[in-house]
Amino acid sequence: MRKQLLRSSLALAVVGLAASSLTVAPANAATVTQVRPADLVLVPGTISGTTGTAKAQFLAEGIHIKTDNATDGARAYWNVSGGVPLSQVHIVEYEWFGTPAAQPALAYNIDVDGDKKPDGQLMGELQYGGRDVWLNRDSEDFTGVTPTVPAGFFAGRSPCSGANAPQNGNVDGCGASGAAAHGTLDDWVRSLALVGRTATVVSAGYIAVGLVYDGVLRSSTVGPNQYVFTNLPKAVVTVTAKAAKGTVKTGSKIKVTGSAKPVGPNATVQLQLKKNGKWKTKSEKPLAVGGSYTLKTKAPGKPGTVKLRVVEPETNATASGKSPKVKVKVVK
Repeated sequence: MRKQLLRSSLALAVVGLAASSLTVAPANAATVTQVRPADLVLVPGTISGTTGTAKAQFLAEGIHIKTDNATDGARAYWNVSGGVPLSQVHIVEYEWFGTPAAQPALAYNIDVDGDKKPDGQLMGELQYGGRDVWLNRDSEDFTGVTPTVPAGFFAGRSPCSGANAPQNGNVDGCGASGAAAHGTLDDWVRSLALVGRTATVVSAGYIAVGLVYDGVLRSSTVGPNQYVFTNLPKAVVTVTAKAAKGTVKTGSKIKVTGSAKPVGPNATVQLQLKKNGKWKTKSEKPLAVGGSYTLKTKAPGKPGTVKLRVVEPETNATASGKSPKVKVKVVK
């Protein structure tokens, strides 16, 4: 009976996911990034993909993770573009619809020497309160270790000892965790700061191994950034463009208005002019939330007819789009 109820709950969760929006960010998230299968990356020193009979299938909204035993597992990583300071990551956050007692762990690959490559890996699960993370891989587990990060570096900076006693500037105390070397996210930041290290999350991932899992991981949040998983193609953008005036004088301004929808994250629009058979960008600006824009460029110094178009470059959620050609006559 319990197994049947679990399957019913999972089915309802998947239906609910399909009815929600991929672009809705939680209140504390500044950006939403879509992660597709092609966006997953290999991180040296870690295990990626599935082992044994484990499955990790991308859906329209989420990844269905299923394991048949506690030995086989599923793991995957994605880049945290630009990196996120560990000091901005205070809690472990992810959305899991499935087995309540067996939830994936969120992994943080940490850079402490500024080369933008991971030097250690911390991981945490919601069942430990959402703040405590433990050391899963130390500096010696990653390839290309530099002399600035010696072997055992993170183990030596653990906020909690093997006897679960506070150390290394611990403020939050030591509670339950998944390993001996652990501490809250905030205490790890304090501990590393004591030895002059600033930690940055350069990539993140999920790890589902050690239990029997069956559910959908919809999203994962790292500080101000939320990552939502999908197998949907990027949205097609429709771009319209119209010149404010069909005829302008040489050297004056040409103004083009229109819209580009849907609006992708951090989307921009470019006004391009065709010259000698090639399109050249003359102006660019961020696209308004509603999709409208106004772009301007200077008319050539010689009379004639100019051809223009507006392009919205590809974003994380939208494909590149371009408007039909706009013709403007330039006179003296």
